[in-house]
Parts: sequence; structure tokens; C-alpha cells
Amino acid sequence: YGRRLPLTAAMLGGGIACLLTIPFMTSAVVWPRVTLAMVGKFCVTCSFGIIYVYSAEIYPTVVRNVGVGSSSMVGRMGSILAPFVKELVLHIYFLTAILFVNAFIYYGLSLNTNNLGGNPFINFLMAGAVEFPAYALCIYLLKKYGRRLPLTAAMLGGGIACLLTIPFMTSAVVWPRVTLAMVGKFCVTCSFGIIYVYSAEIYPTVVRNVGVGSSSMVGRMGSILAPFVKELGIYTHVTVPLAIFGILSVTDGLLILFLPETNGKEIPDTIDDVERSKSDTNTSSCVMSLNSSMDGSYGAEGERDLKSMGTSI
Repeated sequence: YGRRLPLTAAMLGGGIACLLTIPFMTSAVVWPRVTLAMVGKFCVTCSFGIIYVYSAEIYPTVVRNVGVGSSSMVGRMGSILAPFVKELVLHIYFLTAILFVNAFIYYGLSLNTNNLGGNPFINFLMAGAVEFPAYALCIYLLKKYGRRLPLTAAMLGGGIACLLTIPFMTSAVVWPRVTLAMVGKFCVTCSFGIIYVYSAEIYPTVVRNVGVGSSSMVGRMGSILAPFVKELGIYTHVTVPLAIFGILSVTDGLLILFLPETNGKEIPDTIDDVERSKSDTNTSSCVMSLNSSMDGSYGAEGERDLKSMGTSI
């Protein structure tokens, strides 16, 4: 039956078995939930045996070792952390995707300067020159506005600049597309400088080396694939690479909004600290919403009562 259909059937079967177990979790009868859990484990074990064969066949030979190794390392991170905290697992996948797209666009724009028209040497010089003010700006943005908002703005700005370049790619006028491409390179360089600071602060100390290293390795997969996307523009259309860079960058920028802000906050040391900080954030939100609902009509006594309610929460 090949690879895809058995893998799909195994994952669907495991998921359905787990969902069917839920109604029996509070029942006094034990055998239904045990049986369904074993069915789920059977299906997932089948998928585990198929996925490594499937992934090794999907990756081309030149990147097979790196591709399978990177995917496997990220998978192991999920298996290690999933029993402890769901929030951190989401952070891992989000940061990995963000680093992949970031490196993919950064090197893709750097290698695509020859296709912008004009003097290729001047284009390449400008692509390198914009990195100096971009990294200098990162220092100010990190201190003034934190991590999440500057990173989101940089990725959205880079993506929009790439998309705005597309209408000028077939025009005889060169400077609009070169200017917009350099704006995109400037924004992506800013994000490249922020993401490593941000990712190191999100991961707790006990898994920081493994987390940042795994995400960075997957990011390097993006930099490996970037030259192939450049060649894709030769065999399809000159606007295809910039369209891919723009769409991925905008998607990446929106994905960052799901991550927490780390500026001015204590860096977590353990996995339990991540879970605790999430619960503390929810509690603080409840207290702030209660306090903001106060007005003078409650009087001093009513205000004290509401404050005591917020404290108890």
C-alpha cells in the first residue's frame, strides 16, 4: 500500500482511538479504555515505523542526512517535553517554523540580488550594506519595545516589501524593485538579529541548548533550500521566489503573535516555571480586568472588596 496511505490510516486510527477513550475515563469499567488505549498505541507505533522510511525517501540525497536528522531531533524534543507542558511544545514548533522561514528568506534575498536588474555588483553591495543599520536598530528596538512586537513588525514589513516588489519585476524601471527588495532584506536582517535573543529567552534553562540548537538546525535547512527557490524563478517566472518569500514572511509574522513576550520578565529555569508563568499571566489578567472595572460609584468599601476579590483570584 505504499507509504502515504498506511501512515494516514495509522495516524487517523490512533487519534480516533484516543478520542473514543474519553467517555470511558470516568467509568468503573476498565477494559474499554485499556483496549482503546492499546489500539491507539498500536496505530501510533505503526506510524512511527513508517515515517522514518517515508521521510528518508522524500528528502533528496544531498540533504537527506540533515533533513531526517533535523526532523528527528525536533520530534525527540516533543517526546521529551510533551508529558510536562503543552505550552512549551507549542513554543518549540512555532520557534522552529519561524527560524526556518527566517533563514530561508534571509539567504534567499541575499542570493536573489542578481535577478533584480541593474548592476549585480551594486545590488549585492547594497544587500550587505543594509545589514549594518539593521543590526544597530535591533539594539534599540530590543530595549525599547521588547521582542515580540519588533520581530512581528520586521517579518510583516519584509513580507509586504517582497510582495510589493512583484509588480515591478517585469518593468523597465529598476530602482523600485531594488529599493523594495533592500527594504525586505533590511527587515529580515532585523528579525534575524532578534529571533536568537528571543528564542534563548523562551526556552527554560534545562533545555535551552537543545531547544535553540534544534530550532537553529531546522533553520539551516531553510538556508540550504533557498538557492533552489532562486533557481525556481528561472524555470517558472521571475516573480515566484519573491511571492514565496513574501507569503512565508507574512505568515511567520502572524505566527509570532502566539508566543509570549519575554522582555522584563524572569527567564524560566525549569519546565515547571514555564507552566507556572502561564498560570500567573492568566491570574494577572483576571486581576487587571477586575481592577479596571472599578469606578467611583463603588466607594472606598466597594473598592476594597473588589481588590480583595482580585487578590484571592
